Amino acid sequence: QRHLTIPCEMCIRDSTKRDRAFKKLRKYLGMCPEGPFLDMCWALDMLLSGEPANAARYLKYPEESANAGYGSKYAVYPWEIETLVSERLLAPKFVPAHEGLQKILNCQVYNAAANLVNELRDLENADAGIYLKRFGILYEMHRIAQRQFPVQAGFFNKAQYYRFGFIYGGPECAKYFEAKHGVSINNFAFVAFALKSNFLNKPRFRGNPDMAFLGIDQGAVRTAVRLLCAPLDRAREEHKQDIAKVTGNWGFSPPVAYRPSYLRKRPIIELDDGVMYCPLPELVALRTTAGLYYDLVGGPSYLRNEASKRFEMYSAEIVRKTTRFE
Repeated sequence: QRHLTIPCEMCIRDSTKRDRAFKKLRKYLGMCPEGPFLDMCWALDMLLSGEPANAARYLKYPEESANAGYGSKYAVYPWEIETLVSERLLAPKFVPAHEGLQKILNCQVYNAAANLVNELRDLENADAGIYLKRFGILYEMHRIAQRQFPVQAGFFNKAQYYRFGFIYGGPECAKYFEAKHGVSINNFAFVAFALKSNFLNKPRFRGNPDMAFLGIDQGAVRTAVRLLCAPLDRAREEHKQDIAKVTGNWGFSPPVAYRPSYLRKRPIIELDDGVMYCPLPELVALRTTAGLYYDLVGGPSYLRNEASKRFEMYSAEIVRKTTRFE
């Protein structure tokens, strides 16, 4: 008796509302050229990060949205930007019309961003209106916490790098990573740091960073970049496969807020002209810390055993450093 029986008419009404919200969001996303759309996403992140001058080069925004913090009605949150990018990968690829008129969403104005975010929120609310009839509101709390708290804490900090460098930096994991990818974990992190530094000032980057001053040759740099970046067509296909896999495991298509984020695997997307875009630079840091999981999860069991053992060692050290217990 944990689940209530929902009247069929109510289910149909809620499903219709959800389908209508989904179609509107997908329609607007399909009107966004990928380059300007990713520029806009980066600019929205800069506004929340306290960098309105950088954002102003790519987005015309109202004065009230400059330095709008969490809780402001003008704020667009990183997890919403992340979801919009994931949903843009699922929408039809933008193809410029060679003749006649074509509806294009102007991604250089704040109103376009606001419309997209509002449509996304409407869709998530419509989704919740369906599944929360079967599950209590407390069931939703873990999703909200997992989606928001880590983002607010940030991924580019000493604790994050030390924790996952220690856990995944054991000799067996490090050896497996380098044998699999042709670049060491340390050099991978150095290249990622260089790219993230570039993307803090601009959303686009062409070519590979020069890391010769650190003794990292261009072959290793290219390998590291491939782990962080995917061409648009590949990103679209892999993300569709990720959604299909979750759908197969769950037995139904996951609500938008529960869908996997492609940017967690590859935070940089390369468009057809060879320009790389990074809408959320913080996710580059995440990919080289907690994201090392993606590189090791498919390996032999001894890798998981080593990581588990080192996690226990890490936890014990934290307890010793923060309490009086020996």
